[in-house]
Amino acid sequence: MSKRPLTRRSFLAATGQVAAAGTLLPWWAERVVAQDSRIPLPFTVDAHCHIFNVDDLPIDGFALAFAHGIGVPTFLDAALTPFSRGLHKKLVEVANDRRNATISAQDAAKAIRTALGLAQRSLTAWAGKVLGKPVPEAPQELIEAVIAALEVITRDVYRGGDSKGRPLTVPEQLKADYGSVSLFLPAIVDYKYWVDHGRSTKSEPAKNGLRNTVDLHAKALDKINRVPNAKQHMHAYMAFNPWRQIQFDAGRDAVDPMRLLQEALGVGDYEDKNRGFVGVKLYPASGFLPHGNANIGEHKGTQFGRDLDDVMENLFEFCAEHDVPVLTHASNGNGFSKDYAWRGSPWPWKWVLDQFPDLRVSFGHFGHLEGVHDDQTVLCCVAWAKHIVSRLMVTHPNVYADLSFSPLLGAKDDRERYMKYLLKELLPEGRDVLPKRLLYASDWWLYALVPDFKNSHACFQAMLHDVSAGSGMSDESSVQLQHDFMGLNALRFLGLRDADGKVVETSKTFERLNAYYNRPDIRGTRSPGWMPSFLKAGNLPQEPGTPYDVLHKSCRE
Repeated sequence: MSKRPLTRRSFLAATGQVAAAGTLLPWWAERVVAQDSRIPLPFTVDAHCHIFNVDDLPIDGFALAFAHGIGVPTFLDAALTPFSRGLHKKLVEVANDRRNATISAQDAAKAIRTALGLAQRSLTAWAGKVLGKPVPEAPQELIEAVIAALEVITRDVYRGGDSKGRPLTVPEQLKADYGSVSLFLPAIVDYKYWVDHGRSTKSEPAKNGLRNTVDLHAKALDKINRVPNAKQHMHAYMAFNPWRQIQFDAGRDAVDPMRLLQEALGVGDYEDKNRGFVGVKLYPASGFLPHGNANIGEHKGTQFGRDLDDVMENLFEFCAEHDVPVLTHASNGNGFSKDYAWRGSPWPWKWVLDQFPDLRVSFGHFGHLEGVHDDQTVLCCVAWAKHIVSRLMVTHPNVYADLSFSPLLGAKDDRERYMKYLLKELLPEGRDVLPKRLLYASDWWLYALVPDFKNSHACFQAMLHDVSAGSGMSDESSVQLQHDFMGLNALRFLGLRDADGKVVETSKTFERLNAYYNRPDIRGTRSPGWMPSFLKAGNLPQEPGTPYDVLHKSCRE
């Protein structure tokens, strides 16, 4: 979940469709678009977002783990803990007040601003003393964005938006912020044990245990999915924490992650507990690899390292058997210790995919710009995105990547560097696969830290239009490119649509979702066999087109 400032520019210039047009659009090319043209609004899937709140996240431990990841030594934990714990305590208090409708939105933001300001000033002064020189305060724009994001996570996941004066719930706010998105795929997180790994002080745990978090998420999704004639639906990825699984297997934790996953999906002995989840989410940057833990760092040669490998292999065997999609964090950022962020890299996945060649895996963030350099040095050959394409996508049919927090919407230098890399390195190798394997995703609510975050899907849509128009693509090919990236590819990743965009009724995800929507409490008064549009045969619904100049103005230059 790397954070980069986002804006807008041209995007997929040379996909397979562009190849058919016989040209590659130079990365510096100008847009060639008529101002009165309209961009059709495709069926859109947000393939990677979040709806957990402060009660689900161990903010105290998460903040210190992040500090370790950027190089702050653990012996300073005792000095930093009062700041992280104070912010954690205040956010929990605000969340309780909002749940009980005893505080207004304005007062909630004011309380958060005060707590954040106090923590920032204290930390700045403390850091200045330690370093022996003044430390600049954070930019006001960033502070305001952090306050807005923290305001969102003090809301409830399930109860809200009602006559009692409670604000919209977190998932309801997600729907409101992205009103043109038809299907959201939020990911639950579980950082227990990892946030305290190597710490000299123990952190405040998340208020909700994992089972309670899953229950509240499931109720929130049911509430959204049972709405008659709903145009927006939501299905989640279940978090899988291998350390928790090891603890459970040893009798040291009461929660069995594998059982929770089976219940959430409605698999095997738990078909009757189907909760409408569609996959599993991994966060390797917390400290583990998908394979090879017994050969690295602090896990090398240890029983714990071997246990991690066994647990992960059991998970992948289960996912392969039941065709369960896996979303994995793939960005060199937000590591829980100085040596952890790189564990989100794609290299260890080759062994996994060689063992389970049909496993469905999506690499969240597509590696960002890791390994990509302007001078095209040798480091470019180890760029994460290049490895995902050349070693995994082209050799395995179910490997995908999402562009959440993409540099393509980032600062000018980042987006131009990324565009250049796409055209010169990635697209020549992945021409036959990338158009059908890249997914739109927002990374909301974390993406709310970015100015103009509500325009991300419109900016991607406008960029796709720019590229196709500027490269001479036919209108039909341009529309297909937008439909694939904005929604169809995500449905392909889930196994719900084939290469031609047709519904795959024999897929296991389809069968599980069909069973979910036929639960009496979800189907309600609808006829048996009812299901939302993305599970129906035929073309997906489209909304009226949006004038290009409107989208142009909505995206920051």
